Amino acid sequence: YVDPNQSGQWISTDLTIVNNVVDLVGVAGGTYDVVYLIDNTEPNCDSTRVQTLTVVEPFNPGTFNEPVVVCEGEDITIPLRDLLDDENDGGRWEEISTVLSKGDAFDAAAGTFATGGQIAGNYVFTYNFEGNIPCPDVLEIVEVIIEALPIADAGEGGELTCDITAITIGGNSSSGSNYTYSWTIDRNGTQEEVATTATYDAGEPGTYILTVTNTDNGCIDTDEVE
Repeated sequence: YVDPNQSGQWISTDLTIVNNVVDLVGVAGGTYDVVYLIDNTEPNCDSTRVQTLTVVEPFNPGTFNEPVVVCEGEDITIPLRDLLDDENDGGRWEEISTVLSKGDAFDAAAGTFATGGQIAGNYVFTYNFEGNIPCPDVLEIVEVIIEALPIADAGEGGELTCDITAITIGGNSSSGSNYTYSWTIDRNGTQEEVATTATYDAGEPGTYILTVTNTDNGCIDTDEVE
């Protein structure tokens, strides 16, 4: 701004002003005085005018690094701010998941999310700063992924006899190149692996335990049969 009736220039000891335009890039929030020097003044008139500028520093909601991934059934409490870098204090947490978490798993005041008892899915949260006029509202999105467990189906058991010397065990377990299988037999508390296939021809009495692992995410499910 230049007064058309009194030409002059703006100066400041704290701010950079070029051609009467102040550069606020990188300026910290606060109040700053700028002075208008009038080129020609009448006798006994002020040669300067002082104007105070208020610079409002925008809040930083941080930068999301990467999601936390857990398996269904795991019970851990995640501080959501651990998923952000360089965020300011004082933001507000909100859940915006397509399917919201159940119960009090999400604690907005504490900024935490407990995974226990939640179904598999993507849980999405925002860290918000609002009402910092004249700065715009800002937010950052973080995500917690709960992976579904594979299906381990040990099938139906049976009884070995003189005529039936082996029984095929194993049912509708998860299948595909990303699943592995492990059959173990429990002999009085001692377990021994006997097969690494989806089904097994059991020829020895005992309790058989099937473990199915999803190698993509490390999630595991077990089932047993006698």
